[in-house]
Order: sequence, then C-alpha cells, then structure tokens
Amino acid sequence: MQKQGSSLAEIAKSIGVHKSTISRELQRNSDQRNGDYKVDLAQKKYHQRHANKPKSIRFTQEIKEDYSIAQNRL
Repeated sequence: MQKQGSSLAEIAKSIGVHKSTISRELQRNSDQRNGDYKVDLAQKKYHQRHANKPKSIRFTQEIKEDYSIAQNRL
C-alpha cells in the first residue's frame, strides 16, 4: 500500500491499528538492502526473533531438587 502512495496513517486506518504500529513494522521488517517490505521476509524475521529471544527458566535444578526432597518426605 505504501508503494501505491498511501500514507502510514491511511494504511493504519484501513487495517484498524495506530500509525506508529505500521511505522515500527516497516522499520523492523523491511529489506535492509533496498528498503522494500516483503511479507515472507517479515515472517522469517519474526520467527528468527522469536527463536532467539531469551527463555525464562522456571524450574532451576535447585527447585527440582527441593521438590524431590519434599516429595520423598511425604
């Protein structure tokens, strides 16, 4: 839509989001070489970011051992 001459505000209004959302999406996911936005590239970048983000560790080895000890006492 942007290549067709639509402004960020017009694009945002047509899909029901704020114009800053469109701006961030284009900045984050456009091709670095030529600035073009491609859906398949954006999806690939999303999956890469999701795979690389830090995962929280909920059950550390210490917690598992404490739980195991508590279960054995019952």
